[in-house]
Amino acid sequence: MQSLYTNRAQAYIKMGKYVEAISDCEWALKCNDKCIKAYVHMGKAYLELKQYHESRNCFKKVVEIEPGKEKMVKEYLTQVDLEEERESQEINARKEFDKGEGKAITVPQLLEKLSKPCQMPFYYCGGLEILTQAISDCTTGQTLFRLNNGFSIISSNDTVRSSLLQKTKDPNSQELCVSVLKLWRVICCGNDENQKILMTCPVFRQSIVHLVTMENVAVQQECLALLCLYSKMPHGRRLAIDNLNVQILVRNLMTYTSKSKKQKNTVGNILENFAAENRT
Repeated sequence: MQSLYTNRAQAYIKMGKYVEAISDCEWALKCNDKCIKAYVHMGKAYLELKQYHESRNCFKKVVEIEPGKEKMVKEYLTQVDLEEERESQEINARKEFDKGEGKAITVPQLLEKLSKPCQMPFYYCGGLEILTQAISDCTTGQTLFRLNNGFSIISSNDTVRSSLLQKTKDPNSQELCVSVLKLWRVICCGNDENQKILMTCPVFRQSIVHLVTMENVAVQQECLALLCLYSKMPHGRRLAIDNLNVQILVRNLMTYTSKSKKQKNTVGNILENFAAENRT
C-alpha cells in the first residue's frame, strides 16, 4: 500500500502539487514508518515549498534509517542549502533595490543600456567594464545581475557571441571577449546560483573549452581564472563535469605544458581538482 502513496506523491511533485505530495507521504509513513521513498519525496516537496527546515529533517531521516544512503542525502542537503541561499540573496537584493540605493540601481540601468543590439564591440566592451565594476562595488550586485536578466542579455547578444566564438580576429572583438570573461568571473565568484546559470548558457559551454587555446594571452588568463574558480569547490566542479566536454577541455589544457610556470601551475591545479571530483 505504501508504494501507491509514494508513487502518487512523486506524480504530485511533477504536477506541482506539493501539499498533496506531502499528505501522501505521510500516509505512506503510517503504513511503514521507515519508508525511505516517502521521506525523500516529502523532502523534495518541502523544498519546493521553501520550507527548508522541514526538508532537511526529511532527508536526514533517510540516513538514520539507512546509513548507506549518506552520499545521496548529502547531495539533497546541498540542494536545500543552495536554494535557501539563493532565496536569501534575492530577498536582500530586492530590498536594496526598493530602497533606491544608488549602487543597486546602477546594475539594472547598465544592463538596460547593454541590451541595445547592433552596437560596435567597443560600445559593449566599455559597458561591460563599467558593469563589472558596478557589480563588484555593490553587495547585492551579483544577485541583481541575475534578477535583471543579465545572463540572457549578455549571452544572446550577437556581437558578444561572435567575440566568444572568435568568428573574427579583430582586436576589438578579442578585447570584448576578455571583458565578458571578466564579467562572468566576477558574477560567479562565491555565488553558486550564478555558477549554475552560467553553465546553462549554450554560448558559454560552447566557447570556454576552446578559448583556452587562444593565442591572446589576456583571453587565456581569464579562461583559466574562470575554470579555476569552478574547480575549487565541489558544486562548481560537478557543474563543469556535467556540462562541459571534459575530454576536449582536458586535451586543450594539456597544451599549456609549454607555457609559463604560472599558467602551468594554474592548469595543474584545475586538472587535479577535477580529477579529485571524479574519484569521489
